[in-house]
Amino acid sequence: MNIWLAEIWRAWRASLRKPGFLLLAAGVLALGIGASVAVFVLIQQTLLKPLPVASPQRLVAVGPLDGGVVSAVSPDMYQALAGMHGVASLGLVEGFSPPVNIAGAGQPQLIPALHADRGFLATLGVHMAAGRNFSAVEDTLHGPPAVILTEAFRQRHFGARRDVIGKELKVEGVAHAIVGVLPSDFELPGVTGDIVLPLGRPQDDGTNYLAIARLADGAAAASVAAEANARLHAVVAAWDNAFWRNRRFGTQGLAANLHADATPALRMFIASALLLLLIAWVNLANLMLVRALSVRHELAVR
Repeated sequence: MNIWLAEIWRAWRASLRKPGFLLLAAGVLALGIGASVAVFVLIQQTLLKPLPVASPQRLVAVGPLDGGVVSAVSPDMYQALAGMHGVASLGLVEGFSPPVNIAGAGQPQLIPALHADRGFLATLGVHMAAGRNFSAVEDTLHGPPAVILTEAFRQRHFGARRDVIGKELKVEGVAHAIVGVLPSDFELPGVTGDIVLPLGRPQDDGTNYLAIARLADGAAAASVAAEANARLHAVVAAWDNAFWRNRRFGTQGLAANLHADATPALRMFIASALLLLLIAWVNLANLMLVRALSVRHELAVR
C-alpha cells in the first residue's frame, strides 16, 4: 500500500510541474463527461421521467398504428371504443387546438387552450388543486360554458386570489364559469395549454384527436389492442377508402406515444454525446502517451 501511495504522490508532483498538461487533460476529460451528463439529464427529463399522473404505466394511447406509433383518431372511432373489456376509462383530447381570445382577467389576449372531454382528466387520474372536472352536462355540444385553469395561468391573471372557482372568464366573447384549477405539476409533453375547454361532441370527421385509455387492474394491453383493432376496423369498413381499410389499429404506452416525435432527435443526441466522450478518451490517451514518451528516460531509470 505504501508503494502505491508513493507512486500516486510522485505522479501528482510530476503533474504539478507541468500545469499546462494537467489543465489540458482535465479540460478534455471534463468536456466529454460534461456533455454525456447533460445528454443523460435531458433523456431522464424526457424519456425516463414518469408522467406526473396516477399509475402512468396503465395509460395507453389507442388508434391507428404508424410504424408502431399510435396516431390520431376521429370522433367516430372514439365512440366505437366505448365499453371495451379491460378498460377502466377513456378520454379524448384535440391534438391541434387553435389559440383562443380571453378577457376578464387583465388585458385581452390570445392564449393556447386544450379542448378535452371530461374523460380525459379523469382517465389521467388528475386531482384538481381546486374545484372539479367538467360535468356530463358541460361536456355536451351546447352545454353550459365552463373552463378549467392551469395553476400558472391562475397565478398570472388572478395573482394571490385563490377564490377563482365560480368566477367568470370570457373566452371568445362568451362568459365561461371557472369550475376547476389543475395542479401545478400537471404537464404532458405535446399537450399544453393555459386553459382547458370541454370538447363536447365533435362534429367533424377529421383524425385530429388523441384517444387515451386507462387499463383496468389485471388487464393485458395486448387483449385491449386486439379488441380495439376489431372495433376500429368495423368503423373504417364502412368508409370508401382503401387506405383506412388496410390500416392496423392497436395501443401504445402513453409516455412512449407523447415522446414519439422527440425520440429520434434524442437518439441522435445520445450518439453524439457518446462519440464526443470517445473522442475525449482518445485525446486523453494520446496526451498520456506523449507525456509517457517525454519521461521515458526517468521511467527507464526507475
